[in-house]
Amino acid sequence: MKLTENEIRSAQRMVARRERDAKSWRWARWLCIVASATVMGCGAWGLWHTQSRIADDNMADLLFSSPATVQGLQFERDAMRQYVDYKLRLSMILSVMQANWLLAIAAAIWGLAVTVAGWNSHLTDALLTKILRDELARQGSDGADA
Repeated sequence: MKLTENEIRSAQRMVARRERDAKSWRWARWLCIVASATVMGCGAWGLWHTQSRIADDNMADLLFSSPATVQGLQFERDAMRQYVDYKLRLSMILSVMQANWLLAIAAAIWGLAVTVAGWNSHLTDALLTKILRDELARQGSDGADA
């Protein structure tokens, strides 16, 4: 197989890049595992925290007195509307927070899966670069002989 000068230079750059990536992948994969585990732990904590916050908020903590006047009833009605509005907004905010924490957990699981899938890719890269280097060296010696 004959390669042009541009193909040889491109192949040499690719070999150098693959070798550099193979050296750094040994550390990068462990960094990915630690980062994914940290994000997953934070997501689990956040999910638990928001769930406990929802469980702590109940309407039993609001006790109204029995008003004797119409103004008292109106005041109690307005207070109840405000309280229900507050609880609705709070539950919506907490639901969005839970969805975000679930998204963080899903992203961490995806990061772990990608890292584990490519765990030994540096070995394949090293083999391919060795083959390519041999081919380039043979190509260079064939060009020198001619």
